[in-house]
Amino acid sequence: MRRTITLPVVAATIAASAALPAPAASAAPTQDPARVTAEHRCLSPLIGSATTALSDPVDPVTATQRTSPLRVEGTITVPAATFTAIGAATVEGSAVLDLITTGPSQAIRATLDLSLQKTAVSGNTVAIRVVGYTQYLGLSAPSGATSTLNVVAIDAVHLKLHPRRADGAPTSVREITSSCVRDSGPPVEWFRVDYPTAPDAGISAPSVQSARALPTSAQITWAPPDSFTPGTFAVTGYVIRVDGEPVLRLGPEARSATVPGLLEDTEYWIQVEAELDRGEAPMAYPTKIRTPRARLDVAYTASASVWFGKADTTVPLTGELKTTIDGFTGTFPDAITFGKSSFYTSGTRVDFSLQRSQQPAQGSYREGDFHIFAGYRMAISKVTRNGRAVPLAAGCGIDIGGLSFSPPPPDRFDPLAGGSVFAPFQVGASTECGQQADSLLTALLPGSINVLNVDLIRR
Repeated sequence: MRRTITLPVVAATIAASAALPAPAASAAPTQDPARVTAEHRCLSPLIGSATTALSDPVDPVTATQRTSPLRVEGTITVPAATFTAIGAATVEGSAVLDLITTGPSQAIRATLDLSLQKTAVSGNTVAIRVVGYTQYLGLSAPSGATSTLNVVAIDAVHLKLHPRRADGAPTSVREITSSCVRDSGPPVEWFRVDYPTAPDAGISAPSVQSARALPTSAQITWAPPDSFTPGTFAVTGYVIRVDGEPVLRLGPEARSATVPGLLEDTEYWIQVEAELDRGEAPMAYPTKIRTPRARLDVAYTASASVWFGKADTTVPLTGELKTTIDGFTGTFPDAITFGKSSFYTSGTRVDFSLQRSQQPAQGSYREGDFHIFAGYRMAISKVTRNGRAVPLAAGCGIDIGGLSFSPPPPDRFDPLAGGSVFAPFQVGASTECGQQADSLLTALLPGSINVLNVDLIRR
């Protein structure tokens, strides 16, 4: 049976006679006819070489403007020496394939994004599992032709690898990137695509509107397909597919579902397929999710700085965050604690610490969105003016209220690795430290926005 494959559009289209190498036919496989293999030399010495083996549609496949994306699976095998040397227990990441599609009168370059699944590091090589889905290529038949046959070939591969310790935290080398190219010869033919003149299905794919991953399930919502010829098709039900396999069948009025039976800390691809009274509706590009762990114990070192706007001075801080993230609720009960620091400006030195107030902390994490809300007090331990100590009342300090920490846009937070967060805040007038100290502190601190920047580094 033919399988359908589509690929992404790229802007540049060039003549077939231009300097694009013609694809070479793959050698006939001897053991696994559903694979094509391409060897590449990686420019980074940390990787050295990469062997890409992918699922391969054997016959020419048929593609139209609304063809469903095709699931691509395989492996990219790289030497294990670097990962072993840095103490990596697993490796994961992403890859981008450079492709060349050659038709009867033109050729285009395209790229295909692939996900590299978490794979254990052992032995001399690591065969990293590859998963991805194709998108539409957009190379159509020449004017007047009844069909056109196009050859898709693998030219190069670009790797972005993330080695991890056994606890999921990054190794000392957080990321390894490399472009991997052919040493010689033409690119390796992957598959052929036929674009017939037959009309499209006349109906769009259902589109996933939201997907929320929980440790053992996922909650999804979707919008129904649109018929381009009203009254032509009727939706009789929906099928939910996970990694290409049907897992749920629902009625025609359904617009949401909970997918059960998933594993913690695992990547999945989810699609919604519409069943019609006649014909077949296409499926949209799948939504990728990653389930969280049910319970994630984390400890971070906080390398921080606070910028006091009125004094226009930046002060270093250190601290820590220890907490447990509940994967089902996405919440945690702890906030960042900070050590002592000081700043000096205009002849005045202030020794202080940011101390937690009695207000309970509220932390949340969900798919890259990370927030902490907690109350703090600026406790003043010493003030000197021109080298002379200023008398302080017992319990000297300034309440700075609730601080709301979040990653700077557009950053996403990875609790396994850590990340950066910040919190703007204001400091009120000092009223608890004694007349002279209150006067000095009020002259230095209130009246401007201040910013606390924190790098949370996984221990």
